[in-house]
Amino acid sequence: MFTKRPSLLWVDVPRRMSYPDAERLQLAIVAAKNAPRSCQSNDDGDAATFPSFPDVVLVLEHPPTITLGSQGTRADIVSSLSDIAQQGIAIHEADRGGKVTYHGPGQLMMYVMLNLRAMARQSGDVGAFVQGLQQTIVHTAAAMAMIATPRRGNELGVWIQGNDGVSRKVAAIGARLNRSTTFHGLCLNVTTNLDHYRHIIPCGLPWGTHLNKDNVTSHRPAVTSLWAELGEERCGDELMQTSRQLLMSSFCAVFGYEDNHIQTMSVEDLNIRLKQFHENMTVA
Repeated sequence: MFTKRPSLLWVDVPRRMSYPDAERLQLAIVAAKNAPRSCQSNDDGDAATFPSFPDVVLVLEHPPTITLGSQGTRADIVSSLSDIAQQGIAIHEADRGGKVTYHGPGQLMMYVMLNLRAMARQSGDVGAFVQGLQQTIVHTAAAMAMIATPRRGNELGVWIQGNDGVSRKVAAIGARLNRSTTFHGLCLNVTTNLDHYRHIIPCGLPWGTHLNKDNVTSHRPAVTSLWAELGEERCGDELMQTSRQLLMSSFCAVFGYEDNHIQTMSVEDLNIRLKQFHENMTVA
């Protein structure tokens, strides 16, 4: 979909990060990427001004959290706040579009900060970016011998059709722009506790009756996970690790990042690099 991209910092966070902390980190990266540098000539001889901070992808898990996007309301939360609190689930308003969704352990978040202006000669508009995120999930599922399908109608995300013929949402997409820099991204249910979705109406998904591996029925939205589709006898930890690796390879293949331009680093090293970058900008 995309031609060769510039350098990429891939930050795989092994610990769970709170939603507010992840949002603050994204905004710090966006601020760095939006800081201009002197005009220079590109390969075509044209003058261009691009941010000097590299593209960044954060991959992490959140503690149990319900988030409300700009179109979400408390009416989309169907359980009482006390019931949700007793389940140890936090509620946060999110700086993104969309309605209400759930994040939690076993769900991989992929936050993507890249510059769309630098992609302008590579079909780099918002629509192409969102399609790229969806194709990342499709490729990840395909590597596990599953057929995943992008959006249905006007809905963003990726669905998997189960053996019962019912299509259920396995991944959600939620992107935002600050000037020409993207943030937020996608979430993929890998070993997620799907029962937590019963507290909300996620993005208007229809509810239904679902049967778990112990033949216990639950009434919740039409969501699924890779673990549920592959068979829960598989080791959840191994599936999470495999999914992390496949997300990285799929994303880089779709967006055109070359191996020798990808640098993996810890979130601690990323924070140091951000601090140094902002200090240098202040001095300049």
